[in-house]
Amino acid sequence: MFVIEGTSDIPRLAGPVQARALTTRQDLERLKGFTISKSPHADREALEIIEQVAAGEVSGRQTVALEESPHEIVGACVLRLAGDPRLREYGRGRLTTVPYLSTPATAVREHEYELSVRDLSAMPYLEAIATQAPYTGCRLADGVTRPGPALLHVAVEFVYLHTARIDVCALVRRVNPASHRMFTSRQFAHYRHLDAHDAHDVRVLQGRTLSSAPPSRAYLGLAAHTH
Repeated sequence: MFVIEGTSDIPRLAGPVQARALTTRQDLERLKGFTISKSPHADREALEIIEQVAAGEVSGRQTVALEESPHEIVGACVLRLAGDPRLREYGRGRLTTVPYLSTPATAVREHEYELSVRDLSAMPYLEAIATQAPYTGCRLADGVTRPGPALLHVAVEFVYLHTARIDVCALVRRVNPASHRMFTSRQFAHYRHLDAHDAHDVRVLQGRTLSSAPPSRAYLGLAAHTH
């Protein structure tokens, strides 16, 4: 349920969202009918992957979600904890760092970066992350946190709970500025192929760094969920 307070026209959720791993067939079937924004920058690839999971294509995949209630999924993230060998092509040749998109104070110097083929393909991989259309643009109950960064926090939390890896990677379409801002807000480094024809940038979180969770009035983490 949404509420609008004061002069703001940005809806916020009335209560906290719950982070949860979707582990059963019944859980995953709840992703059927998942919708995303009609914005031209919306990630259709992510929607296709979520639809695959809902249809039972789960080999090597794990899924986490934010729920407003047991019947309402705010957003979902599909992960591959063991990495994805298809990412080997993203380790070929050189990548270059991209300055952070927020402020000059957090910018990184550009330099060429050799990323190991083995390292990238073996990293826990965030294959898809998306917020359902009705929740796009809203805020959690604290009135500040967007669903996307909260969902990204869940995904990284899940990786750290279930693996000993210190790094996490994702591919983000170059023309998706909102997603890049989200990954930057969670301290993911930004790498770009020197091949200008590649449509994706590489985002990597290194050093087992988990940013602060949203406040408890807005977000209940994985540890707060009991079956």
